Amino acid sequence: MTASEDNLTKDLQFLKQSEMSSKISMQLEKSKHLQTFKQSSLNLEIKTFLQNQNFKDFRIQIDDCEFQVHKFILAARSPTIADFMLQNSNADFLILDDISVGIFEKILTFIYTDELPLDDKDINYLQLFAAANQLDIAELKKFAASKIMDNIDQQNAVEILMLGNKHKHYEMKQKAFEEIKKSYPEFPPIWMDKPKKVKDFIEVFGEYY
Repeated sequence: MTASEDNLTKDLQFLKQSEMSSKISMQLEKSKHLQTFKQSSLNLEIKTFLQNQNFKDFRIQIDDCEFQVHKFILAARSPTIADFMLQNSNADFLILDDISVGIFEKILTFIYTDELPLDDKDINYLQLFAAANQLDIAELKKFAASKIMDNIDQQNAVEILMLGNKHKHYEMKQKAFEEIKKSYPEFPPIWMDKPKKVKDFIEVFGEYY
């Protein structure tokens, strides 16, 4: 084989490989679009179940309010609820403590629609974070924590420090403690893990500073 024939063969092989790569890329891209479409379609179908009373086979009880829900949807979105259902296979209701009716309505909307309450000016994000943590809904917990840390001030820093400590959220604790130290720079770093000591000190001596 001459050098020119050898080069031609290599060029043909390169073209075939490029063509194959292009086809594979197109197939992968098509697959991604199809997967996105299927996910979007599935989300839209699940959304309709929020207002649809058909097939609701489970109840969530909060105070005197009862929510009719779909067991499989809640179990899929909340590991806490899934664990309860696995351990109590015959149960047809669950009582949730420490979650308000208003907050659970927001959570239920997220569970069914995957839509975060971005424009809700009246929502208590501290309560939402605690509830999302209790139900182990990761994305909602992350969203609420971000909102809380964006709005730390002198009035709420101690409460946020206690919340972050209770739920083992280091970044939240750190940001809250940094805000507190603006007024109490003498607080030792170890107090970041002792929010009750911080709270007690401020309640007793705060007015004298």
